This record gives sequence, C-alpha cells and structure tokens, in this order.
Amino acid sequence: MASADEVSKLSVSSSAQNNPSHFCNIPNFCSTSSSSPSQKLTGRKRPRASNNEICSEDEMTSLVAAELNKLTFQERETVYEEVHAIGATDYQNQISAEEMQRLINQTRQHISITRRNKQAYNRAAFLNPEYVDSDEFLSLFVIGEKFVPLNAAKKVIDHFAIKAELFAPHLLAKKITFQDLDEEDQRSLMTGSFQAVGTDLAGRTVILGTPCHEYKTVDNQLRAMWYIFMKTMEEHSTRKKGMVCVYFLSSTLANDNRSIDFYLKGSMVQKSIPFHVKGFHFCYDHEIFRPIMSALQLAIGNHMRLRFRSHYGSTVEINYSLQTFGISGSLFPIAKHGNLSLDKFRNYLATVIQQEREEELKNGGKILCPTSVDVLLGRGRHPQEHLGNLNLAELVDAHTGTYASMPSQDKRTLNCFIVQTVQGQGGRFLKRGPRGEGWEVVGDEVAIDKVRNRFREAISQDKQKHNTT
Repeated sequence: MASADEVSKLSVSSSAQNNPSHFCNIPNFCSTSSSSPSQKLTGRKRPRASNNEICSEDEMTSLVAAELNKLTFQERETVYEEVHAIGATDYQNQISAEEMQRLINQTRQHISITRRNKQAYNRAAFLNPEYVDSDEFLSLFVIGEKFVPLNAAKKVIDHFAIKAELFAPHLLAKKITFQDLDEEDQRSLMTGSFQAVGTDLAGRTVILGTPCHEYKTVDNQLRAMWYIFMKTMEEHSTRKKGMVCVYFLSSTLANDNRSIDFYLKGSMVQKSIPFHVKGFHFCYDHEIFRPIMSALQLAIGNHMRLRFRSHYGSTVEINYSLQTFGISGSLFPIAKHGNLSLDKFRNYLATVIQQEREEELKNGGKILCPTSVDVLLGRGRHPQEHLGNLNLAELVDAHTGTYASMPSQDKRTLNCFIVQTVQGQGGRFLKRGPRGEGWEVVGDEVAIDKVRNRFREAISQDKQKHNTT
C-alpha cells in the first residue's frame, strides 16, 4: 500500500494555462453523441437548443420553472431550504431500523423481478453476493433515493451497468480501492480534481470539483471521480445528511478542450452513484464557460437541476457568493490567483489508503471476489463466461487435437502442465466457500480433474461437429 510519501510522489503539477479560447470550439450539446453505453441509461427529452448556444438562458429558465411548477408547495420549500443550508435532514435516523430493513427487503424484491439492463448486476451478484446483496450496500441506495425501494432498485442496477463500463471485470463486485486504479487513474486522482473539502453550515459534506485535466483519457478521470464519490458515501456523516457539490471552472486551472465529453459522461456516472445531493454550485470566471454550464444543467437531471446555482466572478467574489448558501470559502484549497493546493488532499488520501489496508488485513486473506485470471468451479452460465474459465478453454482447445490419442500418463502430464500454466499467470482454481460465502482455493488434484473434464467436453464437442458434417 502507498504511504503518505508515495501518495505525494504520485501528484502531478497542473500545467496552468490562462487560455480560455480552448473552450471556443464546444460542439452543440443536442447533437453530441457518446460512444459510452452508459448514455443508454437515460431517455429524457431535452429542450431544443438555439443556433448559437447549447441551451439559451431563457430556455433553461423555462425548463426549471416548469419543473418547479410540478412540485407541491412543501417540496419547493424543501428545495429552497436544502440549497441555502437551512437545516439538514438526518436521513439515517429518519426511520426506525425495522422500517429500514423492510425497505431494503423491498429493494431486493424489485431487483429480483427487474429484467432490464441486469447483465452486469447478475454477474456481480454471482461473483460476490456478500457485497452486492448486503444490507450496508443496499441501504446506501435506499437513503440516496429517499426511501423509495423501486427507485433504489433501478439505481443499483444502473450502478453496476456503469461500473462494468469503467472498470475491469474482476473489479465489478467489490469496493474500488486505490490499488485497483491503474497508474493513469491514480495520476488523475492526484490532480485533486475531485475531493471532499469539509462540511457546510448544515453539516453536509462538500465535494469540490475542478477541471485539472491531467489525465490520459476521460475514463481515467471518471474512475478517479467514482473512487472519491464512493469513498465519501461510505462515510457515516454523508449518509446521514447528504452532500453539496461545488464545481469550480477556472481559466487558470482548465487546460484542454475535452470538458464537454467529460461532463456528458460524468453526469451519467453521477446518476449511478447512491448519493443525495442537496445543492449543486457551478462557479466560473469567464463568459466562455457559459455553454458548459448549460450543457451540465441539461445533463444532471431535474433533481439536481432544481438545486443548481451558478456563480460568476473572481475567486474572491465566488467565495462571498457561496457563503450566502452556507458554504465557507475557507473550505476550498484554491488561492486568490486560482492555483490549487493539494496538501490536505494528499493527507486525506494517505489516511484512506491506510484504512483500506487495515480492512484488507481484517479479512484475513479471505477471497471475497475472484480475479479475471482465476478459474471458477461450478455449473451454470456465470462460471463458463468468467474470463479465467474462457482462458482455460482456449488452453485446452489448443491441445485437444492430440489429447485423445495420448497414453493415460501423458494425458495426466498435460493436465498438470495446464494447471501450472494457469497458476503461473497468477490464476487460482476456486470453489464457493462454506455456506456460499466467499471463495476458496481447491487442491491441485481437484484442479487437474477440472482440466480433465474440460478436455472431455472439448473432445465430445469435436465429435458432434464431425458427425454433423
């Protein structure tokens, strides 16, 4: 695990360029398409944009007004109070433990009968049901969706669909740790583009986002964002009171023109994370960023759009404006000249990494989730489709032609060779643990039997093909 010094070494300096002209060639949002399948998660109609803007201010005002008119008086008052940090609801203590358990069970029921977009969820539930179906995990979505089990179930399914797009298959069914991020993901994370900076006057966690585009691909930044948001949601205080998001778009910090792609994909990622946002503040210091603000308002959905507030001006002016919403300017690691300080963030990250290490040691070496090179024992579609099992099938198929004519002793030698090949690649032969909890490594003889059976299946399939031809 990384120490505080190692975390510091991962940091990269922002190549500050005071050149907002990079954002001049922003494409029309309404005609923008993304190759990410996560775009399929939404089918919301968007208002028609004018020729010169992604969405004009009048069009956006009309959209927000229409959405506000659909709310009751009490709902509108709640929106106003939440945005202005007037009190904070303790969501976790709002209902009894018995009622929470009932809502979690209802969420499970809705998930079980849902058929849409469930491939990733089903895969995760097979690999690590202790994580996917745990009360602790599902409660995040119940609270985030304001105790509506149907909505919580939909978000759980979308959560894994998006996660499958962002992360490697063996990371689908586990908490993402710092060590699960690759070098480019960690480099993006260490720019401090997303970080929890403290709490507002109502005690809600404040997340700061800044476009420090020190990443190789947009997905590197999205994985870093996922990591920070999920870590924040695991904190007890955030689950109790929700969070406030502040995005600070500065011409000093921004240094490339990939923002529009990030906002489009990033809004989809945020919709799959079980947080309850009480306020969203978009801060910018140049008029050229207005189209991005419009694009973001359209993409974030009506819940956050009603809680969206914009702040334009210098860093000092923005800080004063945020104070009227209960957010102290002292929270932000941004100096008057716009540079971003990473000292507090590095200390926070070093603490989080240490906690991850302690949790790993607490598991005592228990295998909670197989990796992509492990071979899973068992029947059914999920073991057959596991990447490690597919790799084993390729190894067997490469030798099937000569296996049938080999003497028994030679067959055993080949079976042992394939087992050793899998193990040499870091793979393990795993079966379900006692009572279906976790996974455990089987002995070499059981692994050899697995390979032997795979050869028999391959030979049988070859005979069937030969007979049909």
